[in-house]
Amino acid sequence: MRGRHLRALTSSPDTTFVLAGEPRVLVPPGDYSAVMARHEIQEKFRRKTLVLWLRVVALDGANASYDRALVPMYFPMTTGSFSAGSKFATLWVRLTGRRPQKGERMTTAVLRGRLLRVRTRTVTHDHRQRPHGVLTTYAVVDDILSVEVGESAGQE
Repeated sequence: MRGRHLRALTSSPDTTFVLAGEPRVLVPPGDYSAVMARHEIQEKFRRKTLVLWLRVVALDGANASYDRALVPMYFPMTTGSFSAGSKFATLWVRLTGRRPQKGERMTTAVLRGRLLRVRTRTVTHDHRQRPHGVLTTYAVVDDILSVEVGESAGQE
């Protein structure tokens, strides 16, 4: 009797949803070779954020089980741009070997065509500091450590 009563209360048809964006992957914390696959601007926590999608590249069979995994790196923006001390501006300076001029457009092109050494970490808590379950933990790129192959810094 109870089951029939519950079905009567929830008789609306089921709705299907499609996953928007990339699925989150779990790559163990560590240093990996990667290339920039693409970038996009997302709204995260009510502010614009540049998201670099970095593709892990397994060289010589090392880390082969994570080959081609897409791992995001997030750069929060201030009103649609970056300040001089922002995470992206600091990375841009390291990669180009110079400081940008006031009003200069910093581009993600400094990452194109380069094999990068990146450091990942595992996200274990949500934005409210509630722990993720085993199936909902995921990896992000915390830092771009160096350029392994491609134009050296300062040769843009």
